[in-house]
Amino acid sequence: MPKPINALFAGLSIIDLQVFVPFYPASNTKTRTDKFEISTGGPATNAAITCSFLGAETTLISPVGKHYFSHSITESISQQDVQHIDPLKNIEAEPLIASIVTDESNGERTIFSYHPSNRTINYAPVTDIDIDNFHIVLSDGFYPEMAVELLKNTGKHKIPSVFDGGSWKTGTENILPYIDIAICSNDFHPPGLRSLDEIICYLQNYGIEKIAITRGGQSIVIAERGVFSEISVPQVACIDSLGAGDVFHGAFCYFYALGHSFRNALEKASEIASFSCMHRGTRNWMPHYLNQIKNKS
Repeated sequence: MPKPINALFAGLSIIDLQVFVPFYPASNTKTRTDKFEISTGGPATNAAITCSFLGAETTLISPVGKHYFSHSITESISQQDVQHIDPLKNIEAEPLIASIVTDESNGERTIFSYHPSNRTINYAPVTDIDIDNFHIVLSDGFYPEMAVELLKNTGKHKIPSVFDGGSWKTGTENILPYIDIAICSNDFHPPGLRSLDEIICYLQNYGIEKIAITRGGQSIVIAERGVFSEISVPQVACIDSLGAGDVFHGAFCYFYALGHSFRNALEKASEIASFSCMHRGTRNWMPHYLNQIKNKS
């Protein structure tokens, strides 16, 4: 079946080394685990893979470079039917690594990540992209110069641009002028701002008319053209919350690009992200989701 939409994602690809423990360990202790996952992650990467899984033709722009994890990263992205463009292709680079400890008693995860800050990236492949080929574009806030190169033409071509605000990053303020839709977590705090009202007002001052703030298992706060509302989140038995926000963003992009309203796309994304939390890792939910759809049909 042909894929109905084309979606473009830009940002981070990283190797996730994830262990599962019955409870989060105290310092200076040793904990044995019999569950271990190695996968390619990163907000934009997980979102792109989710969007592809749901049925979109998906392109991911993420710097990887040459190192001992390169083939594993590019191969795993390709296996998920995502076209990958690497601005660091054939350039020696350090791998980006995240170590994740998931507490199985509540599904919460603690992440330790290594992102070298001295990367020099060739953005020429980005400028060659024909933005007209896409129905929606998302930036996860990493590599802001690359994001701006992509996003600065979306407004001219009336292509929705989405910002994944997992956290505030250096250069975020340069991305926001090109954003139509901001979907941020409760951990997104512009400098000096803490309250929800302050953060929403800050985003609105950039001309962003569609804003959603996700709050884990709590309701999602929406500000759409100045009108505030909330969406309840499905309550599930959470086993692993790693990547749930990324799944949310990928699902939102899929449904919004299909023509669903802002609110309805958020509701559908919330259902899928919640479902993903019932399974370990960032991909294992997918076959279960397909089975659920078959059972309903």
